[in-house]
Amino acid sequence: LYDILEGLKWVNKYIAAFGGDTSRITLAGQGAGSTAAGLLSTSPLAKGLFQRVIMESGSPGYPDRDSIKLNMDISQKVAERLYCANKTHTIQNTPTEVLKCLRSRWLIFPIVLLSRMKMKAT
Repeated sequence: LYDILEGLKWVNKYIAAFGGDTSRITLAGQGAGSTAAGLLSTSPLAKGLFQRVIMESGSPGYPDRDSIKLNMDISQKVAERLYCANKTHTIQNTPTEVLKCLRSRWLIFPIVLLSRMKMKAT
């Protein structure tokens, strides 16, 4: 992670010379890089070095993408910790309300860490 931090510091220092804007830096990662980007998005060491993050195919809280039950349990715990769900108001039985609440809670990085859910359109 420290190598990425050094890279971000370099970008912030020199991006203007390439016509870039230090207030519009996006960190992106795929797979393990996505996990690193997710960790840096919450790290005080990276504060102010980027404003947006794109995480594809991985995240720090996503240990087993093939286990739907595990993913739903983790997603439920995240929602509960943000006071968007409880044991009766769950992601599975009230997904629209829980997602709306989650999106209102995360102001800096509007990312929702939820696995795929099989739902019927209403």
